Amino acid sequence: MSTITFLFLTVFIVRYIPQLIIDIKNKQNEILFRAKTDLRSELIMAIYVIIFIVSLIAISLNQTGFNFINQAGIALILLGTIIGLSALWIIRYEYNEELVIYTNGKLRTSGVYSIIRHPLRVSLSIELLGYILLSNLLIITPLLLIVISIQIIRTSSEDKMLLKFYGDEAYLYQQRVPSFNFILGLLKLVSYRRSKRLLKV
Repeated sequence: MSTITFLFLTVFIVRYIPQLIIDIKNKQNEILFRAKTDLRSELIMAIYVIIFIVSLIAISLNQTGFNFINQAGIALILLGTIIGLSALWIIRYEYNEELVIYTNGKLRTSGVYSIIRHPLRVSLSIELLGYILLSNLLIITPLLLIVISIQIIRTSSEDKMLLKFYGDEAYLYQQRVPSFNFILGLLKLVSYRRSKRLLKV
């Protein structure tokens, strides 16, 4: 096994084993509301597994070394992993693969959630793009576009659900923090914190 393949597998385990454990643990919590079940999560996971396995095979067969694009892929995978783990830690008590509201749940708006509202979805897309670049398999890019399209639809459903249960708190949060745009989120966060400091003066 090459060093890059070992790194590839290690990052995957570090990223998703904690998420699986948290998801299983949280299923014991009392659910206040569950959105209508659909197959979007399963479809996203299936596409993720396909891209991951195909990329892993391509990387294992690579005998020509890694160019700048491949290195950019590694950087994106690591970036996506960091964003995903930080987001998972913040919502570890609310996380569920399905769209649910737990009885004792809270609207989390700190950390990476103060920059973008859906960092787990962003991290997944970043990771998949990283796999594609690392493996030189641009032909499977349409699969990534399908994932992004599904994520956007799920985001709309989740935002409506949060508005229903958290009311003004969710509304103000959604007005202040963008769904996916990290740069815009950082600019808004800086502006928001600056205005709060001015109000205190």
